[in-house]
Amino acid sequence: MFSFLLNIDLNPKGQECKIKYFLLLISVVLIEPLQAQITSFGFRTGVNTFRQNNRFRQYEIFVDTDLPYQKLLTQGISIQSKLELTGGVLQDFSENSMVFSAGPGLELDFIREYSFIEAGISPTFITKHSFRTNELGGLFNFTSYAGIYFSPLKFLIAGYRFQHMSNAGIYQPNPGVNLHIIEIRVRN
Repeated sequence: MFSFLLNIDLNPKGQECKIKYFLLLISVVLIEPLQAQITSFGFRTGVNTFRQNNRFRQYEIFVDTDLPYQKLLTQGISIQSKLELTGGVLQDFSENSMVFSAGPGLELDFIREYSFIEAGISPTFITKHSFRTNELGGLFNFTSYAGIYFSPLKFLIAGYRFQHMSNAGIYQPNPGVNLHIIEIRVRN
């Protein structure tokens, strides 16, 4: 079932040094947030719209933690700043790339924490940008997203998010990848 994880090219076109430096930077930057209380963690998976020669799938695990900014807007509605950390696999047919991101987001809670919307943007690093049928331009990208979530139980959350990943014109080409994602998360 998870055989795609064994087929990951971690050294595309001599990028091993850049990958090591990026992973070192991420590990140093993430030490402090991971010492903070993790608000939730989970798994998400998504697919794009299956345009011809563009059949991306993504699988990732994630954690998030609350940042200091929080504001009660009205009775039962509040806004909370967050930091999300992710790691996963972007798959195009039989080719895979590791995907790592870390960035801020905002959560708008309503109906007494039984449902909320969330949006954010994260710098994203992929270990492979040239696929057999797709060229994403470069290893450094940005991921933006917006989603809606429901909490049938206080600790369990299910949701949908629309996610866009592109290199923001840093490299050419810049086709971007749009994904429809479902997720399950557990709230601490």
